[in-house]
Amino acid sequence: MRRGISIGCLLALLAACACAQTTLIRNATVLTVTKGTIENGSVLIENGKIAAIGKNVSAPADATVVDATGKYLMPGIIDCHSHTAIEGGVNEGTVSDSSMVNIKDVIDPTDINIYRGLAGGLTISNVLHGSANAIGGQTIVVKLRWGKSAQEMIMQGAKPGIKFALGENPKRQGYPGSFSGAALSGHSHGCGRSDSGKLHRSQELSGRVERV
Repeated sequence: MRRGISIGCLLALLAACACAQTTLIRNATVLTVTKGTIENGSVLIENGKIAAIGKNVSAPADATVVDATGKYLMPGIIDCHSHTAIEGGVNEGTVSDSSMVNIKDVIDPTDINIYRGLAGGLTISNVLHGSANAIGGQTIVVKLRWGKSAQEMIMQGAKPGIKFALGENPKRQGYPGSFSGAALSGHSHGCGRSDSGKLHRSQELSGRVERV
């Protein structure tokens, strides 16, 4: 628990320092994930991007310096299935196929869970509809940027997706009334190929299909 709090607090501090052009975080236990652990390590951030990592990293005289002694620093956590920051309800459950709707139209940048997620080390979320119907709608990947607008939260370059729920949840709504019905709904609206062999548009929209 103590380690988790240290990581979360340090990431929150890093987010708060993002407005500074150059920031040096030093004396941290850096968990690189792919390159091992660096004790008493430093991370240099320039214009919002990591410029250097190591034990002896120098920075310009005007850089903001954060002393992270006794704390842990690691890459931000990515939530691949999130319902955070959705305004007005997570489900579009009026029809079996609501692929025409898009989560980006209902992102609420004032949702306090964005701030709480940052405090826990979460930095990116794939925001999805719920599972009330077989095809919930189009998804959006956001960066948790507290204090920014909904448009500024959208992660540029991230591939779009669409939410399919082919399990137990759609049956509770009464349509489709079976697993095979949910599967058929998904197939007829884009999970399969047309007779001509061309991909349906909803499959072209994304290589990712979320099945619940």
